[in-house]
Amino acid sequence: IAPFLGQTRVAMWEAFLPQLPDEVRRQAEGILGSSMVRAIEEGRARFYPGALEALEEMKVRGWRLFILSNCVTEYLEAHRKAFRLDRFITGYYPGEAYGFRPKEEILPLILDAYPGPAVMVGDRIHDMRAASHNEIPGIACLYGYGKREEFISAALQVSSPGEIPEGVERLVPHA
Repeated sequence: IAPFLGQTRVAMWEAFLPQLPDEVRRQAEGILGSSMVRAIEEGRARFYPGALEALEEMKVRGWRLFILSNCVTEYLEAHRKAFRLDRFITGYYPGEAYGFRPKEEILPLILDAYPGPAVMVGDRIHDMRAASHNEIPGIACLYGYGKREEFISAALQVSSPGEIPEGVERLVPHA
């Protein structure tokens, strides 16, 4: 399932098994979603090496951080609880809460609510598309699930989470 992580569920099913009947699709989504949430709750989810330190650094710098994800709310909430993300994250925007609209349509809600310099950090084409569409720089995470060809529009590419704080500072000085 790794190639489909980060996609909306509609896009994932269209690419994976477009002919699958809706009833079977819903059952499969339930099974897959439940197993992923259960894995998080059982402590099997992990930060990428250096991610916790990068989050701590960004908090020390006083930056507001948001999660904009194509995921369902339950999945995001499981991560929020397991990793105690509220100590770093200002706001959560799960795709499900916005009818699984594309990220480029949801991002303006964040930008309007929190004016000022902004950078989109992500590991899939959807993230870079949202950045470009909303005229903010995008930082592509090469260590994630995306492939290099998804990051053509990125202002910067990073190989590890530890590179993100300096990358943001380079793209938006005094963010």
